[in-house]
Amino acid sequence: MQTNITNFVLKKNDGILLIIWLFLLIPQFFYAQSADGYYRMGLFKYNIRDFDAALSNFSKAVEISPNYEKAYEKLGLLKYRLEDYNGAINDFTIAVGYFPDDANSFYFRGMAKIQIKNYTGAIEDFNKVLEIYPNNELALSKLGYVNYLIEMYAESIEFYDKALIIREDLGEAYFYRGMAKHKINDKLGGCADLERANKLEYSEAFDEFVESMCD
Repeated sequence: MQTNITNFVLKKNDGILLIIWLFLLIPQFFYAQSADGYYRMGLFKYNIRDFDAALSNFSKAVEISPNYEKAYEKLGLLKYRLEDYNGAINDFTIAVGYFPDDANSFYFRGMAKIQIKNYTGAIEDFNKVLEIYPNNELALSKLGYVNYLIEMYAESIEFYDKALIIREDLGEAYFYRGMAKHKINDKLGGCADLERANKLEYSEAFDEFVESMCD
């Protein structure tokens, strides 16, 4: 009789434990199927460089919650990394539509626009970053770069001057300011900047052609 009573208690306890386990598991299951769940899984996959899975998870997040601004931003960053620049621009545009102060989305949308040679659009986006963060050296530096690309060398130098006042270790800024100075025949100033870019180990400053400019 004692054995039967013991078995009954054990079975009863097992049943209670099962109910508790299900009570704890079911919310986790539904969370995993939620927009937040897919978003967090997307972040995890992105961090371990499983970009295809991250893309799928972020896409699922916005499918469940179409106004999930953070997921659109991450989709844009992911597509930018995968060189789907038009797709990135589309996602960043949706992100800033929901959150107009998302400087990160404006910045990377500008970067994507550079890749498709939409320089006017890139300038607009970097200026938008400066409206949000007036002393953002990265946006100033990219404005210098875009102006260099469209052969507005004096304007390019001005933006790089502003960026380098804020942050003195921008190798890219020294490099392209140096190149812009060469374009306006300021060889001395240009070579000084290229030498600084070289010391900061900016990769393009080691190019043989660039080094030959200052022989």
